[in-house]
Amino acid sequence: MFKIKLLTLLFLSFLISSCAPNIQQSQIQYSVGYIEGELDGLNISNILIQNMKLINLYDKNSPYKIETQFTHEQSLYIINIDKTSDREKITTNIYFKIIDEQKNCILYDNKFQISQFYIFADSNKFLSNKAALDKIKYQNSEYIIKKLLSQLANNKLDCDLNG
Repeated sequence: MFKIKLLTLLFLSFLISSCAPNIQQSQIQYSVGYIEGELDGLNISNILIQNMKLINLYDKNSPYKIETQFTHEQSLYIINIDKTSDREKITTNIYFKIIDEQKNCILYDNKFQISQFYIFADSNKFLSNKAALDKIKYQNSEYIIKKLLSQLANNKLDCDLNG
């Protein structure tokens, strides 16, 4: 099932890129700095690089470097009075900073936040809790990165000499 979805998305991306007019060749491209955080950091790095390559914003040798910090916070989430089900709220915060390494200045900095919840089982033995948590972290990161890239593709960045 996963392979079918992946192939469908790949086909759609080729179709869209072949039908779209050429993007400006003078568009700024960015490199990605190291992202700490073990598997979650690796996931964010991979999502960021893959999506940047899709829209021609990635160049690993670019002087414009994206630095990222993130947190995933978990908390009990109660939405009803009779407490018929336990829910856990996952809040993802990702802070992006783009640095021009030639001019040594900050081009862009912004923090994004998104939350989702899932209904969890009361035992640590259920693997569905961990699977749901991992999936929500991945989806939150993917949504935030796509939001960032839409801002980068639509705006011209200049150094903020005051900050």
